[in-house]
Amino acid sequence: MQNVETLHREAMELVDQVVLARQQGDAEAGVKFSRAAFTKERAAADLVANQFDLEPTRSVLHRSAAVLAIECNSDLAPLLIILVRQWFENNFKAILCCNICIAADLVEQVEPDN
Repeated sequence: MQNVETLHREAMELVDQVVLARQQGDAEAGVKFSRAAFTKERAAADLVANQFDLEPTRSVLHRSAAVLAIECNSDLAPLLIILVRQWFENNFKAILCCNICIAADLVEQVEPDN
């Protein structure tokens, strides 16, 4: 099994590929790289999901995975909701005002009527 640092680093390398693909006008490759980055970042977030002593790393990974879920496509909306909930679970000391606003915006993009 890969460790958290390796998964996160690989996810960020894939995000670089997303940017490059978009700059080159290759939307299909951009989506492919976004999904691959999401998969790696979600795996990293899952590895630390219940390790509350690893804040703020735990929150950062969940927020990053949530943003990548939106980048991929709306079919990942249910996963986005799970990631945002995990992001805030028992995480009172790490919740900053900006994080609350970001999470609310992410949920609003998926569930605009709630």
